[in-house]
Amino acid sequence: MLGSPSLRPDPVAAEIDLLEVTDPGTGEVLGRAAAHVVVGGLDAMWRGRVVVACNAGQVGPFELAPRAHPGDGLVDVVTIAGRMPLRQRIAALRRARSGSHLPHPDIGIERLTAVEITLDRPALVRIDGVRSGRVRAVRIGVVADAVTIVF
Repeated sequence: MLGSPSLRPDPVAAEIDLLEVTDPGTGEVLGRAAAHVVVGGLDAMWRGRVVVACNAGQVGPFELAPRAHPGDGLVDVVTIAGRMPLRQRIAALRRARSGSHLPHPDIGIERLTAVEITLDRPALVRIDGVRSGRVRAVRIGVVADAVTIVF
């Protein structure tokens, strides 16, 4: 996302955002992510609603949010509708490797400073790939320029 360090003769410093994940009822901070937060992930990937909050466009091998950038002050929120059929999910997943899964009527994307996600039932939350429990509601907000990295 920030470029190859091998192509730069001198170190470069860059400020990046973090995504702060909180319980909207209590305000308790559940964690912070540098890359992404997946709500309803692997246990809902083949059926049900999935929401991915991206600070960086790459989620594993997938270019899920092609316009996301870790220093733009925004979180790119990708939502897969619960009604999306299994065959279309599989096809979209294949196309997501190149970022060509968008546009799609059952996949939404928004660029926001914060998002609150409320679910019908508890769902798994992963913060930067680490399982962080199950929630019924979660708020994800941007902490702009939270970390300075040198590369």
